[in-house]
Amino acid sequence: MCNMVFRSLLRLLLSCSLLAGTSLQIAFGAEASYGDALAHVVRVVDGDTLVVDIPAFPDVVGRHISIRLAGCDTPELRDKSPEKREKAREAKAFVHDLLAGRTVILRDIRRGKYFRLVARVELPSHASPFLADTRAGPSDSEIPAEYYLLSPQPRSAETDTHGADISSLLILHGYAKPYDGGKRE
Repeated sequence: MCNMVFRSLLRLLLSCSLLAGTSLQIAFGAEASYGDALAHVVRVVDGDTLVVDIPAFPDVVGRHISIRLAGCDTPELRDKSPEKREKAREAKAFVHDLLAGRTVILRDIRRGKYFRLVARVELPSHASPFLADTRAGPSDSEIPAEYYLLSPQPRSAETDTHGADISSLLILHGYAKPYDGGKRE
């Protein structure tokens, strides 16, 4: 009898420790950043999701990979409301016009709550929409392969020369709301 109780307690403790360990991995693993990388936009799925190729990553994790834009939430294309579906189409068109077929910078790549990749997506400085020629700059074939994985460097307001943040542009133009990964409004 004592042996059975001991085994049951041992199983309970083992189960609790496994659950606690998994919970800690999920909680702290979501905070781990995979750094920054250049990516080529293959397709715009909707206003806040892109499919990209990341040349610096192995094909199994870097080819035709879905990226969720960090910091914003756009309406869903399959929403019940016709008005929201129209807003979703407008957001997708805005992102498509801005990014389709272009090279972008993925900053602070992380795993989101549904285990998909989430990143701040930026246009390189040479392709900022605030410049007269938005298609200026080197073509993808002119960018050396070693520059596709960007080294993490501390940035400050004085030295940061990166281009436009797509989430900020979506919010600025009224296509998206700020979103931090919690419950949506």
